[in-house]
Amino acid sequence: DADVYRATVATLRSRSARTRIQFVCAGDNDPRFPYTIESAKQALEDGAQRAPFMTAPAAFDAPGIPLASITQKLATRVIRKSKAIRTEPGTTTEENLDHAREALAPIVKYRMPDEKIWRSTQHRDFSKEVRTFLWRTGHGGHRCGPFLENWGGEWVEKSKCKSCPDRPVESIEHVLVHYRNPARAQVWALAKGVWEATKRPWPDVSLGLVFGCGAARFTYTDGAGEEREAIGTSRLFRIILSEAALLIWRLRCKRVMEHKDEPDWEHPPAYVESEWLRIINDRLTSDRLLTNKRIYKKYKKRALKKSLVIDTWQCLIDPASTPDNWLTLPGVLVGKRPERRAGVPHSLRPRRA
Repeated sequence: DADVYRATVATLRSRSARTRIQFVCAGDNDPRFPYTIESAKQALEDGAQRAPFMTAPAAFDAPGIPLASITQKLATRVIRKSKAIRTEPGTTTEENLDHAREALAPIVKYRMPDEKIWRSTQHRDFSKEVRTFLWRTGHGGHRCGPFLENWGGEWVEKSKCKSCPDRPVESIEHVLVHYRNPARAQVWALAKGVWEATKRPWPDVSLGLVFGCGAARFTYTDGAGEEREAIGTSRLFRIILSEAALLIWRLRCKRVMEHKDEPDWEHPPAYVESEWLRIINDRLTSDRLLTNKRIYKKYKKRALKKSLVIDTWQCLIDPASTPDNWLTLPGVLVGKRPERRAGVPHSLRPRRA
């Protein structure tokens, strides 16, 4: 929104009189407040189109950055943005952005702009591996079917999926969504089992939803009837969906590269389940450690608030087997109850000695 702020400042400079800015909230009963909120919502639904009055007055517009206030970080950001403007997006990238917007529409309730989708792939809730995976997913940069197909010759045959009878091109969408592989179905079943603890419906998994999962925003209605974001639920969804997609991709790569001479070889279900539990337990342990007071004092940007971690994992806690101070215990694990079907983790249980 830099262009909006720039036009606003230039317009204020063009005024000869003193300008006062007053903060107005819903409780002030200002008649202009509902109109402003509706205008903002309409702008989001229309794709954040700029109105003609946002054009900056040329005589009062100061382009560029003052050298006295420039930093290396700011200069790098501006250079990257200017290069991105001159670079035309690829067809695959535009298609993936459209798929992400379509998949996120029922969740966020408005049309998500491209910039916000790209920023969501670098969400702080994601690990570095997940961020790289989502970035490559958006650009179609995974070295699978379409990448090999461009080489021509014998690589065209190698680019096709050997697990499916119709032999389609093994794209990243095919691997995550349409792959006829027991491991893929099992991982999504495990992820769905964790999500069921939130009492919310499991969405239809698609490539667009995986790519834009960082922008997912779930809400609830408070006692006053206002809609608020369920921060912990949104964070849990990001973790579950991104880690499940990355695990499916890793399992596929391991099967293709290490067992290429065994066409009927599949990952044992016990191994897939153990890998899923290990990943979720690692995330839980990481969240728990980042709430430590020493880490919070030294690494404030990396540290997590206890309330955020509790909101994220609280729905998975089994009160009967987990103490109240589970956040400070070193042996808390994501497990499964005996009465539930095997392979669906959904509770937090202390490690047995």
